Amino acid sequence: MKLQKTGLIATLVLLLVVGLSSCNTDNSTVAPTSNSTDLMMIDNSATPSEVVDATLDQPMQMRPPFDDRGGKDMGNRKMFNPLFRVIQAMQLSPEQMEQFRALLKQRNDCITEALKILRESEKAIIEGYRAQYQELYEKAKAGEITREQFRAQIRELNQQVRTALQENPVRERVMAMIKNCDEEFNASVETLLDETQLAIWKKFWESFKNRLGSGPIK
Repeated sequence: MKLQKTGLIATLVLLLVVGLSSCNTDNSTVAPTSNSTDLMMIDNSATPSEVVDATLDQPMQMRPPFDDRGGKDMGNRKMFNPLFRVIQAMQLSPEQMEQFRALLKQRNDCITEALKILRESEKAIIEGYRAQYQELYEKAKAGEITREQFRAQIRELNQQVRTALQENPVRERVMAMIKNCDEEFNASVETLLDETQLAIWKKFWESFKNRLGSGPIK
């Protein structure tokens, strides 16, 4: 009898602890952390690639901006990550957070695909200058031009490539694609939010659009 009474008291204590824990746990909103990698925004800058100068030892090579080094295709991509703070401020529900993550992934995938088009066009531009480099290389190797002449002509060739990358007509098309990615993302996010959340988001989005060095959404 004494054992049964002790067991009953222990059970009641356990139920009381569980009940208090449940009361102190609020699952109505989601608080992301700063290291939530699926809540990072790929930078929307369609920056031209840089050129590793050609030398007598190696031809010129393309070096995409650090922003593009990411994922399976392009190395470790630099991310613009202010989102965890604005999400904390909006206090999204679990359902809202799930939809937000899906929309953000769509936005990042959209920009990644656009940038692939830009980088492929840049590879083609550089490839078009390789024949000129090879010709200069063969002349220098055969002694038809001096090393000083080779260096001078290579410097000019390197500058031509940089200018071609900067004036690449594909870049304008890709910038328009990225702008569309961002606008669709923003419009979809706005439909998820209540009036208070929407005010917070709009303030963030204006700051994002107007930040120094941002991409084509202006």
